[in-house]
Amino acid sequence: MAIKTINISSLSSYLAQIEKVHSSWAIFHADIWYRGISSIKHELVPGVVWRKIAIGQTITDDFLIHYKAYEKTNGYDSWELYSLMQHYGLPTRLLDWSKKPLIALYFALEEEPKTRPKNSNQRAVWMMVPGSLNNIQTGYAKVDCTLTRPELDHYLPKSLSSRLIKNPKPAKYPVCITVPLANQRVVSQEGAFTIHGEDNNSIDSYFLNAAGKEKDHIVKFVIKEEHRHRIRKQLFAVGYKEDDIYQDLNALSKRIIREWGL
Repeated sequence: MAIKTINISSLSSYLAQIEKVHSSWAIFHADIWYRGISSIKHELVPGVVWRKIAIGQTITDDFLIHYKAYEKTNGYDSWELYSLMQHYGLPTRLLDWSKKPLIALYFALEEEPKTRPKNSNQRAVWMMVPGSLNNIQTGYAKVDCTLTRPELDHYLPKSLSSRLIKNPKPAKYPVCITVPLANQRVVSQEGAFTIHGEDNNSIDSYFLNAAGKEKDHIVKFVIKEEHRHRIRKQLFAVGYKEDDIYQDLNALSKRIIREWGL
């Protein structure tokens, strides 16, 4: 059995299909997550997996040595530091999701296509029930905040997890988590995460292998490249612009340049 795929050609069709799926699941909107990707070829795996990095601990140590020279905020906990690494482009075991479907759609459409010919590219937005993934993996459907569940720290690199857990055992399967919103970018994007353990399979594969109703709690919306510019304009028109998403001066400059045709 394959993951359900839905083709999208406009913003209105995207929203209509989301509502259709949501109604069939009979789940609160707040209990659904979304992830936009620039190509359907990209699997639902984090940076250290698709980059095949086996030195995650060394990368973490390097970041912890140097980050205070650039980040003035003090008092980050271990998970806030790990999510900070993720949001500034360092490969981690975290995979970004959003609770906002239009944020995910923005990310799916943001990058210029890298394939040749360009029109052969297809983009995607994944929609899933995070509690169902957790139930598949652990038999426990709640999505926990790392602030209240310190036992989740065994998913962290040793230099972060060792602060709270002595001799942490390595985690195996990916789970859905929420992290305290210590970064303005995470706040604006209503960010959440899956985090992989030692098992490197794509998130969707765990739904395919599920035995209960959870197996249907993930779908993929596909957008052909020919529809990208029109849907982006529709997103801009309803207020989803560069500086709304990233909340920084670089994004503000990009938005001004685009809108003024510079």
